[in-house]
Order: sequence, then C-alpha cells, then structure tokens
Amino acid sequence: MPNINVSSSAEFIQALQEVGAGDSISLAPGDYANIGISNLNVGGPVVITSQDPAHPAVLEDLTVSASSGLRFAGLDFTPSAQHLQGAFQVLDSTDIAFDHLVVTGDPSTGHGSDLSEFLVRDSSNISLTNASFDLFDVGSASLDGLGPPVPLPASEIDAMTQRVLRDVDPATSAGLQAGVDPQDLGAVVSNLVKAAVGTTSIVTLSFEFFTGSTPTEAGVNYLVSSSAGGPSALNSAYFQGFNLENRYIQFATDLGKDATLGAAFTTTFSQLNLADATRLAYANIFGVAPSDAEVSDILDTTVQSNGMTMSRAAYFASYGHDGVEGIGTKAAVVGWLLGEAAKADLGVFALSNDAFLADVATNNAPFGVDVVATYGQSSFILH
Repeated sequence: MPNINVSSSAEFIQALQEVGAGDSISLAPGDYANIGISNLNVGGPVVITSQDPAHPAVLEDLTVSASSGLRFAGLDFTPSAQHLQGAFQVLDSTDIAFDHLVVTGDPSTGHGSDLSEFLVRDSSNISLTNASFDLFDVGSASLDGLGPPVPLPASEIDAMTQRVLRDVDPATSAGLQAGVDPQDLGAVVSNLVKAAVGTTSIVTLSFEFFTGSTPTEAGVNYLVSSSAGGPSALNSAYFQGFNLENRYIQFATDLGKDATLGAAFTTTFSQLNLADATRLAYANIFGVAPSDAEVSDILDTTVQSNGMTMSRAAYFASYGHDGVEGIGTKAAVVGWLLGEAAKADLGVFALSNDAFLADVATNNAPFGVDVVATYGQSSFILH
C-alpha cells in the first residue's frame, strides 16, 4: 500500500491521477486550494490525510464528483474568503468518509454554518465522524446524511421556497419533501434547486451570461413571481405554454436583443458567424470548448416545430427574427445551451448557480452577484 507524500496543490492533483486501491496520500503542513477529484474509482479505499497530525494540512476547498472509496482523515477544512459558501462538495459519489476533521467557519463574522460550506448532492453512504466545528452555529442540519438531522418546520420550507422560487403554494412546498425525510434539509434544498430550473434559474443563468451578474432581488421577483412580478414573469400564465427549452430560448433572445442589457453580447457576438458564436457560448457555459462535431450536432440536427422539419439553427432563427446569422438567433443558441446545462446539471454556469441558489435558500444570500466569480470552482469545468 504505497504512500504518496505531497507538499503543494499541484502535487496533490498529480497524486490523485496516480493513486491506486489501498494507497494513501499524505499532505505536508500548508494550504491546499482548487482541489477537484472527479471520476476517481480505483476499486478500493484511498486515504487522504496529513503527514504531521500535530500540524494538519488545510484544505481551502474540495469538490468530489462521480467518485467512490475515499477517506479524508486528520485534516483541517478552512475555506478561503473566495469560497465561504459551498467550499466542500460531494456530488454524484458513493462511500466517501470524513473523519477527525476540524472545520472552521468564517473568522470575519465569528460564526458559520456547516450547510453553507458543505454541499452533498445525489450521493450515498457519505459519513462525517469525529469532527469539530470551530466558529460555527451549533445544531447542524443534514445534507444527504451529513450530520444529525434537525426538525424542519413547514414555515422554514416556505421561507426557503419564497427566497428561491419567489412564489409559495402548498403543492410546491409538499413537492419539495416528496420522497425525502422532511427533516433532511439537504435533500429539501436539493429538490428546491432542481425546482428552480424552469423559473429562477432561467433568470439567474441568463443574466449571468449576458450581463455578468444576476439581477437584484427586486429584479428577480419582477421577472419570476406570478403574484409580484410583471405580466410576462416566468411563473405567470404567459409562460405556462412554453416547454423548458423554449422558456430558456425566449428569455435569452429577449435579453440578448435588448439594447442595454445585451450590449456587451452584441459587441462580441455580432462579429462571429453562428458556428463560432455557438462555440464561444458553449465554452463560457460549460468551461470547455466543443469539438466541430459537437457544434455541428447542435446546429444541424433536425427538429420538428409546428408540423415542420427544420435544422435546429433554423429553429433558433425562428425565435431570433433576424436571420440565421442575426444577434437574436445567437442569443437563442445561448438560451438553449443554458437550458441544456441546467437540465443536465453540468458545467461552470449550472453548478455555480446550484451553489448560489442553495446559499440563497439556506442563508438568504444576496442577489445581484457574479455567480460564476463568487461560487465557481475549477472542478465545475465539464470534462
């Protein structure tokens, strides 16, 4: 069972690529940042620990995705100022153990919340044992099995729903608890973030792309809420006839063609043909450039609309109303890509938005922020 000693973030990342079943990685004292572990499934346990128990290594952030069989022990989890929310995430993984950790909250405020720093989604057999929480509000809620569950009143679910979805009704609140333990806050928040894909996320993702930040809370309310919003709010009757893809396409087209809100988009994308515009938008949204074949698949695949068969590029143009190479058509492409990212929960934009909305739900985090800059992590890049 080889042991790999590392003393920097780069060496840690390299060791993760070389590790095998039964191996261990020992971290020298110091800080380790931008740590992403993806698709690590070596068929046996891998232990990550400190070289010197008296001076434990400090992880400023960590994202484990699509991995299994990892044990983190004898470490200090202290997020940097850039990653106070969602610094430590486990996504779509199994058999991940955290043992004998020291988890430190935000020293600038003198308190923290394990929910704001830990995010566990779509995972199983995740354990947290023998951990101490410093500068934390005591009474942690569970995240897919992390920590002891605490009672979750209906009023709190309604409050979280209002913050994220901007409207509250009994059916929505009940749906957030469907199939989950009503005391499991992490599962409820996960359901809430998923429920936002067709409403609030359309606004936050679209504005993030076209303007570089979400609207203010008042702006989101106007654009989403059926009761407090405008006549074309996403929860209003106007949008009820749109499927998910067309909601994203229509909203993005309107935003991209707006003389003020779409100005930066027009400056950059008007110089590109449709294929290159698609390539650039894809790279921004997912964090990696598409191949020529992927661009062709996006634009040339045939689709049905109103009994007619057409290329998807022509379908985008039917929303843009300014020709296949028009700025409206290119904005429609952006909307479709954002919708696909949100549905699949993949890429920099979608995963940063997940972390943001979870923070809004649980900590009433402010709107009007650059979501990718504030919540994004290198591990969110599509691989």
